[in-house]
Amino acid sequence: MTKSSARWGGILAELEGARLEDSPIVVPNQLELPASEFHQNLSGSTGRTGPSSPFTPLVVAFDLESVLVPEIWQTVSRITSIPRLALTTRDTPDFETLMRERMSLCREHGLSLARLRQIVGSMQPLPGAVEFLAWVQERMLAVIVSDTYHELAGPVVEKLACPLMVCNGVTLDEEGYLAGHRPHNARGKAGAVEHFQRLGFQVVAVGDSHNDLPMLNAANAGILFRPCAGLMESVKDLPLAWDLEELQAELQKCVVKTSSKNGSPDLTVRGAAMPADFSRPDHEAD
Repeated sequence: MTKSSARWGGILAELEGARLEDSPIVVPNQLELPASEFHQNLSGSTGRTGPSSPFTPLVVAFDLESVLVPEIWQTVSRITSIPRLALTTRDTPDFETLMRERMSLCREHGLSLARLRQIVGSMQPLPGAVEFLAWVQERMLAVIVSDTYHELAGPVVEKLACPLMVCNGVTLDEEGYLAGHRPHNARGKAGAVEHFQRLGFQVVAVGDSHNDLPMLNAANAGILFRPCAGLMESVKDLPLAWDLEELQAELQKCVVKTSSKNGSPDLTVRGAAMPADFSRPDHEAD
């Protein structure tokens, strides 16, 4: 076990203990992560390449697909040449109907969970995502909050070196095919944000699509990252980032705010108008 992994293990233990005791957790002053050239190249960087920045009482909740990794089902569709697996709720609005069709197609074409994980394991994070998350984790706690499934996304998420992920789960039939799914929280992404807030954290949410609006609404601050078509019209009062350098700059502002408050962050709460048809916590948009 490395020193860094040991420190992360301590953080996870504190989180679990706090969850059970319903009390704030103690956050270590800093995390030890490997140096990266990315730290020097990003705009606004301090120029230091080690674990030298203070760890702040912030959690950044990242959407996964199209933010840190490519779209999973669209990748599966392309590799297997099954066009209908690329459909999203933009094509089939009802999430349950969409998942039933995906599960049926997977069985019809012999795509067990094991085969799906092989495909997902061939995926790579989006360019710069690994280095960017290393920069984030030197300064604050990072968590992936997604509507995808732990069992499906795991192989590509491991490559991100982000040990915290809140996702849904799947159930399998006797032959190893997808048979159903288990939501991680009745309130979906918003519930995940609220959990960290109950632990005493301020939360910054980063999302790109309509299904991220509950999370953006619940967070103390929100950032749109390369938002999908139509989302900018629905949310006009959130900062916007089109690449990782711009996203880093927005997150750096949050670090400065919390530092200036001497550990008692007071981030501006910015609400986002949430369309009625995207209000369900398990509603998938990507």
